Amino acid sequence: DAMGRHPEIRRVRRTAMDALRPEPGWQVLDAGSGAGEVARWIAGEVGAAGRVTALDYSAATIAAAVERHDGSNVRYTTGDVSAIDLPSGSVDGVWCERVLQHVDDADLAIAELVRVTRPGGRLCLIDTDWSSLAFDGVPPAMARTVISSMHGRLTPTQVDMGRTLRRRLVGKGLTDVSATPVTCV
Repeated sequence: DAMGRHPEIRRVRRTAMDALRPEPGWQVLDAGSGAGEVARWIAGEVGAAGRVTALDYSAATIAAAVERHDGSNVRYTTGDVSAIDLPSGSVDGVWCERVLQHVDDADLAIAELVRVTRPGGRLCLIDTDWSSLAFDGVPPAMARTVISSMHGRLTPTQVDMGRTLRRRLVGKGLTDVSATPVTCV
């Protein structure tokens, strides 16, 4: 919740939503939906004729999302982004935010996201490049301490996921792929 309220995360999400551009009537998958705040936002964009499937690996997180449900056209479900229980080509758009850095096989998960997206649909993959983390204005020893403590808490499987997304999508045969780096301060 705190991350979702952070101004920098909100700026990243706005940039990503401008790229996804969900349209009224779209079917959208929010892969790794967490408590569902983005799924509910997208539901407002796709309108009553559209639908959002909010998928998260954690049953407890999905339960929290259901408790916060606002009556919008979001369906919450527990599942794995590497084995999505949706037919091929069944969604117009995919939102996947800060998930792929944590999965065991990001290429498998990306292949699943591509599989469920209809030809001509849009995928919006947002992830962090932890290897580019930089500090300005703090002593080097303090920066090293912060980075060391983060590794124990964050433990992403792949620390440079953000910078590899475009290459991975092109590797899956997608064209018209763009990458929009957003530097957070």
